[in-house]
This record gives sequence, structure tokens and C-alpha cells, in this order.
Amino acid sequence: IVRLNGTVAKAVPDGRGGWFVGGLFTAGPRSLKNLAHVLPDGSLDPSFQPDPDGAVRALHLVGDRLFVGGQFQNIDGIASPNLVLLDSTSGRTNGLRLQAASAVSAFAQEGSTLYFGGLFASVRTYNGNTAVNHARRRVAALNLGTLQITSWSSDAAFGITGGSDGVLALAVAGGVVYVGGDFTAAA
Repeated sequence: IVRLNGTVAKAVPDGRGGWFVGGLFTAGPRSLKNLAHVLPDGSLDPSFQPDPDGAVRALHLVGDRLFVGGQFQNIDGIASPNLVLLDSTSGRTNGLRLQAASAVSAFAQEGSTLYFGGLFASVRTYNGNTAVNHARRRVAALNLGTLQITSWSSDAAFGITGGSDGVLALAVAGGVVYVGGDFTAAA
């Protein structure tokens, strides 16, 4: 059984009897940091070593894609502040670059849309080497088919303002997005 030294903020099943765990911790003899894949036998997956340089606060698994949110600047040796998509088997980035201007703390999915929330005021995707900035305050939506930010805007939906931690929890049902967290106003 693996021992994690520090704090686990999120755990999600891997669909094969193991778990992905994220937080602010070290683990194992290689001093794996902040994100690990625990196999069904309780051992660490030696091939999964994304090594984010800061805290992981949110995880969401879609097939073989693991979305990771938190407060980090680099993961898998790639600059990808606060938001990244990893291959769940290897822990490597798949070339898709996502970035959030500040912490990402929650994910929720309905159909082919993945919502993510946090303290950010904008998110960035890349079309090849060209950065595309999207003004999204506290919550954004990603189309899982195209892996592009959708036109849905939390500003129009909620008008979330204030607070020191932003959105900490998300749920979605029947096309309605429910938001919880540390903010002072929502329209």
C-alpha cells in the first residue's frame, strides 16, 4: 500500500480498480509529487509521473483522458498553468494545451460538455502555436469532442464576483449548472 506524505484534495477511480489522486504531497521512493496513479494492488504506477510543480485540486476522467486542475505552472515538463489534459495511461500531455489564469478547483460534465471552475478570469487554448484567449470568469465550458472552449459564459449565466477562492464546487443536471464556492455575488 502506498503512503502519501501531505494532503490529498481529490481522488477519482481509474475505471480499472485503481485511483488517480491529487493534492499537495510526495509519494514513493522517487518522491512523486502532487499527482499519482494508485494501482488496484495499492502500489504506485511507475509509468505515471506527470510531476506537477504545485497543488492539484481537481481531477476528471473521460475515457483515457485525465483533466487536471489546480495551482501549478508546469506539469510533465510543459508550461500549462492550472489546467491540463493528460493521457491517463502514461501521465503525459497529449499536445493539447489548456491554461487558466488562476486556480482551477472543480469539474462537472454533462454529455459532451465539461465545465470547470476556479478563481480564473480567463482561459487559453492553442490552435497550433497560436494562443486563443477566452474571457471566462470563474467557470468555463469545454466541448469534449473538439476540445475547444464553448461560447457558454458564466458571466451571462451567473455574474460571479468577489471572494478569495472563487468556484470550489460544480454540478450540472438537465442543462443547469450549479456553482458553489467563495464569492460575494452571483446575479
